[in-house]
Order: sequence, then C-alpha cells, then structure tokens
Amino acid sequence: MINLFFYRHNKKGYAHDISPNEINFYELTLVLKGELEYEVDGKAVTVKFRIGLTDGNFVTESFAKMCEDCGVAFITLHARTREQGYAGTVDKSAYEKLVNSVSIPVFWSGDIATVEDVEYAKQIGCAGVMIGRNAMGNPEIFSKLKGIEPPYSKKQAIINHLELLKTYFRYEKTLVAYFKKHLMWYVKNMPCATQTKIKILGDYKNEKSSCYASCIFLDP
Repeated sequence: MINLFFYRHNKKGYAHDISPNEINFYELTLVLKGELEYEVDGKAVTVKFRIGLTDGNFVTESFAKMCEDCGVAFITLHARTREQGYAGTVDKSAYEKLVNSVSIPVFWSGDIATVEDVEYAKQIGCAGVMIGRNAMGNPEIFSKLKGIEPPYSKKQAIINHLELLKTYFRYEKTLVAYFKKHLMWYVKNMPCATQTKIKILGDYKNEKSSCYASCIFLDP
C-alpha cells in the first residue's frame, strides 16, 4: 500500500510528508505494479490518502481518479487533512463523493468505532472499512463490530500480544521498550488508569518483560 499525506518520523524526531507534489506518483505506481502488471508477486498495489494537506486544499476526487488511471486495485480514504492530524472528526461527506467519482473500490478509514459506523459506510457504497487507532489496546473491537463476544479477555489479549512480540524481538530490553506504548493503550480509560501507567513506567526501568506485563491487574 502506498500511504500519502501523512507524517513520518525519523530517529531524530523530525517529520516530513509524502505527497503527489513531491514525487511522480504515476510513474511510481507503474513501477510498483511491474510495468503495468496488475499485481507484484501476488500483491495488488493500493493507495491510502487523506483529503488534502490543509483545509481548503482538497484533492480527494482528482487524486482518486489519478489512482484509478494508474490501475490501482482499490483506494482507502482518511477524511482528515494532514494538518489536522487526528484532531476533530472525519468529513463523512467526502467518502460518499469519492465513491461516486471512481469505479474502483473505496475503503473508509477514520473514526470507525461502532456497528452503526460500519453500516453507514456500507450504505454509501464503501467496499469496507479500515480500523487503526481505535484498535490500539482494543482488539475486541473487531468482535464487537461483528456482533459476537470477544474470544478472550483484555488480560488474555495483553498476554497473547506479549507472547507474539517475543517471537519478533531478540532482546528482552528492546521488547519491553516497544511493548510499553501498547500497554498504555490497553489501560486507557480503565479504572485507576493513571496509577497503572505510573507502575508500568516504574517497572519498565527494571527492563524485565515478565515484571513489566505483571503490572497489569485486570479481571479475566
């Protein structure tokens, strides 16, 4: 997936954006597709973008048509500007306009939290939804949107998450540093969240993942 109109931070903390004004998007897409082939190694080329860089500088429909002309398999829209970041709410009208302006599938990204949100996206013709930040520390959202009970408790989700990460990180110290931010999401909006976060940060100094995970006290 080509992701445009977003901030990306390097190791020094600086941020920059990628936008069609700074790259030859058309040529880039054709290269990724492998000389106009629809797929590269069995993977379709898709594009995710925002409605524009700043308020009043919207390029949604024109850019979507460019994607379609390039042969992109589908597009995903996050209906905020880059300048907004994650502030405010998405512009819901932008999704319907986009669906009606192109023939390729359009996916909705941004502020999907309830069954009603998903149903509205389907109603206006979106092919599906993409959930990012609302799933951070909240993996049960996918079960809830399907109308089924989560297969495991919040506590078990944390344990499963940690066990999966252990298969990717060679050093425990690195694992602990990475998992800290996820634990912060898990305890968000919970009773005694502030005290729990303080304990997480305190145990983090011990650099032991076992101690680090055990600081979460949740009922099964």
